[in-house]
Parts: sequence; structure tokens; C-alpha cells
Amino acid sequence: MQVPWTPHRFASTRENKPRGKKGKGKGKAVKNDEQEEEEDKKEQKPTFTRHYADKIPLLLLHDEADTSDWQEWTNVVTHRPQSDVGEGKKGGMEANLVVMVRRNPPSQRHSLRIAIHTSKMDANTWKKTENSLWVQDFPQLASAPPASPALNPTHTPFSSGLLEFLLSDATGLPKTASYKPYTDLFRLFDFSSSKDVRLVTSLAGSYEGSDAVEQGGGLTSLARAIEGLQPRDKGKWKVEYLTHTTEKISLSVVEQLFAAFCGIPPTEHSLSSSSRSKALATSFAASKSDKLVVLFPSESNVEAAGKEGKIGREELRWEGEEWDELRKKDARGEVCRDVELKSGRVGHHTVALVIHQPLEKDKTDDDEEQYEAFLYVGSHTPTPSAWGLYTLPTGLNPSLTPSLTLPQTHLGLLLRLCTAGTWSSLKSQIDELVPWKRPVRKYGAGRDGGPARNVERKERRKAGRPRKKRVGEEEEEDE
Repeated sequence: MQVPWTPHRFASTRENKPRGKKGKGKGKAVKNDEQEEEEDKKEQKPTFTRHYADKIPLLLLHDEADTSDWQEWTNVVTHRPQSDVGEGKKGGMEANLVVMVRRNPPSQRHSLRIAIHTSKMDANTWKKTENSLWVQDFPQLASAPPASPALNPTHTPFSSGLLEFLLSDATGLPKTASYKPYTDLFRLFDFSSSKDVRLVTSLAGSYEGSDAVEQGGGLTSLARAIEGLQPRDKGKWKVEYLTHTTEKISLSVVEQLFAAFCGIPPTEHSLSSSSRSKALATSFAASKSDKLVVLFPSESNVEAAGKEGKIGREELRWEGEEWDELRKKDARGEVCRDVELKSGRVGHHTVALVIHQPLEKDKTDDDEEQYEAFLYVGSHTPTPSAWGLYTLPTGLNPSLTPSLTLPQTHLGLLLRLCTAGTWSSLKSQIDELVPWKRPVRKYGAGRDGGPARNVERKERRKAGRPRKKRVGEEEEEDE
């Protein structure tokens, strides 16, 4: 896995080096707002196709894939997914994936490069927000390829899951000759090296019934992915969920999400049908605001970041009520935490750190892997839009038919980040590998102590819109 946020990890110093403060007269001239705005307008078109030769085929899956912008690119095959999520609405495509065939000149053999990342394929999201990327190369099969992609003997849960994702109704790839080469690739390469990673998917659509809900993915896919990496049977879990966008979320949904990160699917959790689901419910009730925390930068951090803060704010999205207007039904007031990135930027697309520690009574001196950490990288934000809206049976109504609505299609990957024999050793490894400074902290007091405001809300504040006082807060004059 590549970790571009670690200082000096790569030879390139342009983007991966932490941003230092420049003195007066040093470095390049700073562009004014009009110059940057003009550059951004130029970058709105799909400029990433410039990296491809005219004759290299490119398949684009995108909500706007039928736009006229692509007509000049004769090598580009476009497809707009049309999954139905009910009430006449179509599902959004948020998954970010690159599948690329590469040739090794010395041997003339090919390899397949798969990249799952946190950013969309447009220049602005790479320029203005920090991103994470998982990349792996798979060699060409040494033996004759099978007749069908599904029959590849080297398939792992990851590769077979990715093939199913591409063939799903959510992507809706037509079964025509022009599209077949992109899934036919799964017939030609050796995927055996991917046995230690798991795919996490949400397939936009409406699902009813236990089997259909499982097929849709969402929280069930996340729980199955954790289970597939075989964490220890018992222990304490903690999740730190970094995001650049957040929306209203209830405490019950936070608990559902936390349960899935612990390997417990939604129906098992809602029915409390196992000892582990009962134990989790008790544990979550005792310290609900500390089990899963959502990391989102504060207004003061954005202001302190100067130019980087101004650029990054454009990609930060705090949807719904503002911090000082939150109601009890919105759990963000309890679970959100301030975050400071190591790079000096203020926004980062989705990464989730999952920590698993042994219970006090189970700790030993000779187990070098009793402390575990997992990492999720992908497009899922900590929102019901990404993980799904569930109707589930409960202990009071066990016969209720489960249903799931997934407004968006998402794709992510889960892997075991590191293990250790002691907490101090695991903490040291985690602190080096994640892109944010730990430990995280609660927001400070006052207007600038809360989460960063969206660009349009910041402008309204400047225009003098009165600020509402949050319950229990001292009256404060708005500047």
C-alpha cells in the first residue's frame, strides 16, 4: 500500500512533502483569486484523458458519462449507470476505481494494475483535497486462461467481489462487445496475492428480504469484510473515521455503523441475536460518544491553515444544521472530533481506522499479534447515503421483513494495517501510518471552535447573518 501522507516516503517532494511556511520573497508568486478561479474553470473538463494515448481504450462509468465533452475522444467508451432507488430516483455513482493493463518491456508479459482511491477523476478533487490510494499489480496467468472470468482458479474474495461489482445492476454495464474486454480482463491475470484484502461495496438500489439486503451490500458488506480478515474473537473496538463531508446522522445509525465495523451485520445487531451483539449494545450505551468518532476539521484549523485552508474549504461539506444549531436527533454533536492533517492541508477524503484491543483478562506476554488495526480506504462517507437506509426486524417485531435503500453506489477496501504485542507498539505504528495527528480532540469553545463552515455559509456570516446560540452556550457577539 502506498502512503503519500508519510513525510519523505517518496522521491517526489512536490505534493508529498509537508507544507512548510514560506518566508517573504521566497518560492513562487502566489496567484490571486481571479487567476485560480480561471484555472479551475479550465480544469472542469475531463483533463485526465490527456494521460492516455489516442488508441488506448478507456471505459468511463460516471453520472455524466453521456456528456458531449467526451465526443472528441474516439478511444473512450462511456456508460451512465441507471440503477433505480425507488420513487423515480436514480442512484448516484460515487465509486472510484481504476483498472489498467500494463506491459513489462523486458518480458513482454502484461500485468493488471487495480487502484481504489478516495477521489473522483477530476482535477479539483486531487488539487484541493488530500487523498488515499490503494494500488496492487497482478501478473499475467502462467497457465492457459479459463473460458470465463468467473472460472479463474486464482480468484480471491477481493477479485471475485470486484468482478461481481462490475457486473452488478448498480453499474449496469451493457452485455455488448464494446464493454466485454473490461470484464474479460479477470480471465487473464493471477489474483492470488490479494487474499489479505477485502472489498466493501454499496450497490445503489432498493432491496427487500434477507437475501436481497445482503446482496445490496452497505453495512452487511462491511461486516463481512471485517469477518473475512479474521480478527480475534473478543476485544474492545474503536473507530476513527476521517471525512471531508458529513450529514445528519442519528445515534442509532452510528451504533449500526459501529457494529458493522466490529463484524456484526445489521440484522444480527437489531435482533440482538448473538452474545456479541448483546455485549456490543451494552458497551455502546456505556460510552457511545467514544466508540466511533467522526473526524472533521474545525473552523479554527481551517483559518490557521491560511491559503491551504482557503483551498481546502471548497471541498468540505457540513450538510444540514450548523454546529451551534444541532438538535438532539443529530448525533454529530456527540461523535464529531477536530482533526489536524500531517500534510498541513485541511481536507481529506474518506479513511477509517479500526482498532481492536484484547480485554484486560485476555492479555498475555507472549502474543505478538493480540493488538490489531485495520484500515478502510474508499468512497464511503459516514452517512446513510453511503451505507444505506435500513428497516430491520427487532426483538419486539422479529417477523418484520428487512429492507434496504442505497441512494448511492460506493466502493472501498479493507485491509489489516498492523499488529503488535503491546498497545504502545501498536499505537506507535498507527501514529506513523495514518494521515492525521493523534490523539484527536473535541472541538474548542466559541464560534471558531466548531467544525469548518461551508464556503457559502462562511460568506453569509461575513454578510452579517445573525448567529443562533447553541443550548448551554454563553452569549457571544458575532464578528
